[in-house]
Amino acid sequence: MSKDFLNDKRTDALKELGNIGAAHAATALSQMLGHTIQMTVPQVTFVKKTQIENSEKFKDKTGIAIYTDMYGKIKGKILLFFEYSNAVNLVEILLKREAGSVQKISEIEESALKEVGNILSSAYLNAVSQILDGVLLPSIPSISIDTLSGVLSFFTMEFKGMIQNVLWIETELRSEKSVITGDFFLFPHETSLDVIFNAMKVD
Repeated sequence: MSKDFLNDKRTDALKELGNIGAAHAATALSQMLGHTIQMTVPQVTFVKKTQIENSEKFKDKTGIAIYTDMYGKIKGKILLFFEYSNAVNLVEILLKREAGSVQKISEIEESALKEVGNILSSAYLNAVSQILDGVLLPSIPSISIDTLSGVLSFFTMEFKGMIQNVLWIETELRSEKSVITGDFFLFPHETSLDVIFNAMKVD
């Protein structure tokens, strides 16, 4: 993949796609929780997997990774990563618990986070599917407590042949009392981005 694969128009298109997906996800989460959740996308970048693994942002930081396969007109993998403290804050909102009451992510909390992963992944894919005019579906989500580099190493072992370029969407979830940051990664198959750009009529 050439270094100029993403020109300004394509970068803007991916940013737009990220914001559309965020709007879908915010609506779905708000309905689930019964109060307004705002979701913004401060930054969208397309980087090598090694750049994420070596990023100071994630260095030695344990977090919660929720990941799914995607099937349909485009294929690839979706990974959501929340640093542990952000995951705990998110669980407290999801389960309507007082701030500081959750000390550990146990089975109940993991189930709630999987549901969030399913909602966010499905919302993003629904946004993309409307543009592609084709159905996109996520697999049942899996969850892991690890560093991001540890999760990506697992990906490398389990999913050989996955492309080494990653769409990185930094996200913020805002409720009435909390701001929770997280990171959404899309690992597309080689042809999937071309399918997206063709559908969006971007050269």
